[in-house]
Amino acid sequence: MEKVASTNDLNKLKNNHIICQQENIQITNSIISFFGTNNFLVVEKDANIINSRISFKGNNSIIFIKKTKNNQINMIIDIYNDSFFFMDKGWIA
Repeated sequence: MEKVASTNDLNKLKNNHIICQQENIQITNSIISFFGTNNFLVVEKDANIINSRISFKGNNSIIFIKKTKNNQINMIIDIYNDSFFFMDKGWIA
């Protein structure tokens, strides 16, 4: 298992990948866990992952997170084998 709890952990991944502009995102009070291999988390510039739990519980999956209206993402995601999850900016009137 591989785990990321801060941007300092991003370079420690060996069997999974987080693609982002490291200096422009924050991971605060959050855990990103990889129980499988060949998974990708793509985080758009200026997105802040706060109070979240993201778990890759299989292999070959992708999560793509765009920044939100207030640039703060708070979520719980469990994703399994060969899956794709996309979170867009959203819009509130």
